[in-house]
Amino acid sequence: MIRFSVRTLLAPSGERLPILLDRSTGMPVFYPNLYVLTELRQTNRASATIERALRELALLLDYLVDIGVDLNERMREGRLFFPGEIDGLARHCRQSVKSSKVVASSCAVPLGRKRTRSLQTVSHVTAANRLRTIHAYLSWLIVLRMSYSGQHDVIRSALAHVKENVLPTLKARIPAAKGRNILGLRQGLHPEKIERLLQVVDPTYPNNPWKSDFSRKRNALIVCWLLMLGVRRGELLNVKISDIDFRKNEVMIARRADDPVDPRRAQPKVKTRDRILPLSSELATESHKYIIQDRRKIYGATMHEYLFVADHTGYPLSIVTLNKVFQTLKSKFCDLPADLSPHVLRHTWNDEFSRQVDGKNIGEVREVQMRNYLMGWSQTSATAGTYTKRFVQKEASDASLKLQKKITKMNKDEE
Repeated sequence: MIRFSVRTLLAPSGERLPILLDRSTGMPVFYPNLYVLTELRQTNRASATIERALRELALLLDYLVDIGVDLNERMREGRLFFPGEIDGLARHCRQSVKSSKVVASSCAVPLGRKRTRSLQTVSHVTAANRLRTIHAYLSWLIVLRMSYSGQHDVIRSALAHVKENVLPTLKARIPAAKGRNILGLRQGLHPEKIERLLQVVDPTYPNNPWKSDFSRKRNALIVCWLLMLGVRRGELLNVKISDIDFRKNEVMIARRADDPVDPRRAQPKVKTRDRILPLSSELATESHKYIIQDRRKIYGATMHEYLFVADHTGYPLSIVTLNKVFQTLKSKFCDLPADLSPHVLRHTWNDEFSRQVDGKNIGEVREVQMRNYLMGWSQTSATAGTYTKRFVQKEASDASLKLQKKITKMNKDEE
């Protein structure tokens, strides 16, 4: 049962403000919302950052309900957690409970069996982020309680003891970054999987999973944009028709945080820097054709400039709908990767970029500069290394296999 949920309020100015609600009462949860207002919103954190923090704090509240702890009562007594409860919280933050729906497709479970809620473990990074947010919130809450006027000196002293001795115990449970571990890194698609993906999203493919002609063409174009430009999903959904220069075959990726003309409550955000990306003549032609022949026929699409729109309504395409496109592909085609997503296509672009520059005598520094610009990162960013690890790993594997084959051939020749 989901006890707490995050809802985003949309102000006339375009500002988005996420709030944490108690689903049993429909009322905002006081202290977590006060925390994000005073500690995050006042420091100009993005609404997506605030929303993530509230979802992480919802895990804390959910855990407290599970173990029957009233945090306010504990604070009034000058207490927080017992050691076993801290270990339990750390375990709780490492788990993700997801319910899978039965999908009527070739990938569905056998007849007579049901997909049930399964307990999964999240990544070390996700668990660390959760515990880090919870630790920061509890530290803030303790200081707030200590500052109450009329607070008894005994309770204030007890809370100070908690801050100095109990919170470090919680902090010690935060998983450390495993920089030496390259296994499990998200990888781009192999060339044969790219071909298969382009095949199944082709509007003329007999088993294309979408019924309407518009959805087929729009989704095919979405996949091409993600594959060919390596943009994030928020960047893709932020593109307006006026951002595209069809004379120069270029598109501007622009930051528009809290855009008042964007009607989406969960506004897709551009996390990276503004930049201009080149469009191939083929991609530009297909995009222009989509705008002139397909998008203009959708009711409501002429009310705004966003390039990708929802079928039937013409409403700017949401992140949820974009994610469903990839969920549909994975459920209908079992030979596509289980982790297929817009971000996997971003990794794929980076793999292909590495192949293009490999052996071109560009130089490592120049390659990083080029990648940083095209991805929207600062020129001093080290993020490029994350996207090159998988390519380096693949190249190393190929070299190792060639060496093994060479040694095997030498052994056979000696025989």
